[in-house]
Amino acid sequence: MRILLFSDTHFSLASEPEDKVWWPFLVSKMPTKISKAYLATWDKRASSAYKNMLRDAKNLGPYDLIISLGDNIHGTNERGMVNKKARFTWNIFCQHLENSFSLVPKKFVWGGHDVGFFNRFVKILSQFKLGWLLGAQNKSGMTKEAFKLARETMGPPWQSFILERFTFLLLNSEVIRASFDAPDLETKDFATRMIDEQFQFISDNLKPADKAIIVIHDPNVIRHLRNVIGSNAKKVALTLAGHFHLPLIGKIFGLQPFLRKLNFKVVPSPLGLELPFGCIKSRYRFCTLEISGGIFNFNYHK
Repeated sequence: MRILLFSDTHFSLASEPEDKVWWPFLVSKMPTKISKAYLATWDKRASSAYKNMLRDAKNLGPYDLIISLGDNIHGTNERGMVNKKARFTWNIFCQHLENSFSLVPKKFVWGGHDVGFFNRFVKILSQFKLGWLLGAQNKSGMTKEAFKLARETMGPPWQSFILERFTFLLLNSEVIRASFDAPDLETKDFATRMIDEQFQFISDNLKPADKAIIVIHDPNVIRHLRNVIGSNAKKVALTLAGHFHLPLIGKIFGLQPFLRKLNFKVVPSPLGLELPFGCIKSRYRFCTLEISGGIFNFNYHK
């Protein structure tokens, strides 16, 4: 069994200033001609990185399964796929994936850009009048509508399956994030109900498992899983996350005792780490996970 893993492609196309992508507040301060050229540059970077990753991964195939760890598209103003253009972008993203791997089953973990999220760093920086560094997200965040659309397009918010003695748990970091960062009570209540359902799902699937592999987008929320995982942590053979883009950041973050116990690894972004006026390239574009006889082999690929 051979699995292709990638994350944080942030695919975007034909971006305009009104789409509020790629640091929207920064874009809003640029003259129109410059802002359009800036957005076209990021569209090209993200698209090229994604297509190059698919090409290189195909050359190293075949695969029995593909798992994306979220932030597949850049969304709109951190609100996920609530408008038609974001959903159109998702469809094009999927077309490229199908063109390269038409017969391979695919599973999608939800990321904040896919479903919407409240950027805590923007809130903190705004207190020091530095929110423009990341972009001001007015009316941003996961909503019930965004949750519904993500489920219709990407599949279940969390899911489990068994491959050769390993129970895979594909989890949702965004409902956990929303329960803490959502500014309105209605969204907090909705997210809290979703957390309760997900925690019950984890308990129901982890207890009978022989060995488990956890897959999630944002590793910052893993600490909130400590109690529900509990004594079953010894069953977790591997924990994979995206969000950080660079494996080096994952290595530093993964020094925490609980994450070391869960054998934490970061799946890289083919784009690298984005910065407002450029990006830090990653040595790696994607990962493979090979499973046979109850043993796994996890590898990064340039």
